[in-house]
Amino acid sequence: GIGRMDVRLIYVVIYFWVTWALLVAFYPARLLYRCYYTAQACYRAARYKLDGSHRVVVVGGGFAGTTVARALQRFFHVTLLDTKEYFEFTPSVLRTIVEPERLVRIQVFHNDYLGDTEVVVGKVHAVDRARKEVFISRDVAAHEQPLASHQLRIPYDSLVLCSGSSYHQPFKDPNLVITSRAEELVQCAERLAGVRSILIIGGGTVGVELAAEICLKYPQKSITLVHGRERLLARSTARASKYAEAFLRKHGCKIVFNERILLNSMVSTVGSRGVDSSVRFTAESGTQLEAEMAFVCTGLWPNSSYLGDSDEMVDERQFIVTDEHLQVRGCDAIYAAGDVVCGEEEKLAQAAQKHASVVASNIIRAVDGRGFRPRRHDVHQYPIVISLGKYDAVFTWYNWTFTGFFPALAKEAVEWKVMITY
Repeated sequence: GIGRMDVRLIYVVIYFWVTWALLVAFYPARLLYRCYYTAQACYRAARYKLDGSHRVVVVGGGFAGTTVARALQRFFHVTLLDTKEYFEFTPSVLRTIVEPERLVRIQVFHNDYLGDTEVVVGKVHAVDRARKEVFISRDVAAHEQPLASHQLRIPYDSLVLCSGSSYHQPFKDPNLVITSRAEELVQCAERLAGVRSILIIGGGTVGVELAAEICLKYPQKSITLVHGRERLLARSTARASKYAEAFLRKHGCKIVFNERILLNSMVSTVGSRGVDSSVRFTAESGTQLEAEMAFVCTGLWPNSSYLGDSDEMVDERQFIVTDEHLQVRGCDAIYAAGDVVCGEEEKLAQAAQKHASVVASNIIRAVDGRGFRPRRHDVHQYPIVISLGKYDAVFTWYNWTFTGFFPALAKEAVEWKVMITY
């Protein structure tokens, strides 16, 4: 019969040939998509009467923001405001910590695919709804002094808020890593290789994927995952949770359930050379956990601080409140899409792109002014693929769960499908 090593070798060969085929087909597929995109733009231009001077400002350059900008740049004056110069395929960022060379595959500069959009890199810090202006502080080089010219006011006729969400970082510390951007993970890859003990806080999708990547790359390291609930992947099926737990335990990852870490309890232990050698956290139960490196994969917060204390626009958790057309509550010509929107819908790339499609259509219909009914956003349950390293994954959709090699292959195909559109 075929042994385990033989099966793994077969998987490696299949993975290699499939990824090679996707690479060969990448640029022809991108060309076909751009033809489709142009045809769609021509159809909209023929159907709607649009004012090309209408100013659309999009805050955020993730899945939602870039989808809105691409959909509208042929018709309006579109400005994209983002804290970085590039789009990043966030579902694949965790692998960059053990495979830094993957970075070039999942990033593309905004200017490369938004030819008719003005891109401004900086941090949005306020929105003036009365004057219809967005205030942004542009990034400046290290040798430059911040000047008044770096503080911009961007006027808008329609505003789209797609600023996403991020994990809360209680302190700046070289041994504490927030799993947000690929570049930050790549920068700590060398340090990760040199530590012996690792603490992962949070057993949701991000925590599980990160633990799997690290324990497969570094089987000799001591890895502890602490989760505040009784099972991993609490929002997925029980089968998915059991499979992920068995996978991690099989590869030497210690899992602690029902322990909530107090992030503000972090204490750094300084080594003899004046460098932080470890971090220590305390759980609500009083248990202390220490490691040379810690990753925060819990405590997701919306990036909406630039809205101030606007109770009308945000809920108690600071997520932006919208109506069924994704127009912000109590605001004319302001929309929201993606992770920053409140609701029980999973914070997924598919949902963000669906939001963006609805928002773009509704802006076009509103500007046309001939009484087109706005599109309604319907909540969907989207399939989720949770990677467990390169050759294993969990696929869930409703109550269906599939595990093993082929879901992992499907995630590679999803990355390819998204990246050809940029």
